[in-house]
Amino acid sequence: MAAEAIAVLLALAVGLAILVLPLVWVYRDAQENSSQSAGMWAAIVFFAGPLIGLVLYFIFAREKGAGRHGTHY
Repeated sequence: MAAEAIAVLLALAVGLAILVLPLVWVYRDAQENSSQSAGMWAAIVFFAGPLIGLVLYFIFAREKGAGRHGTHY
């Protein structure tokens, strides 16, 4: 019984990480590599789902080479 509870908690933790980590990454990356709102992109990833949201972010929002710290060569 305790092993089942641990397995359920572990599965919930992994599922939550799969949902939250892409949100955090997109938010931070959009702050540096996109002229668009980082909060908006985090919301898109949340509502569209991690996979579709990440694909949309890479296609439409990420600006290559231009970060907050200047152009990277």
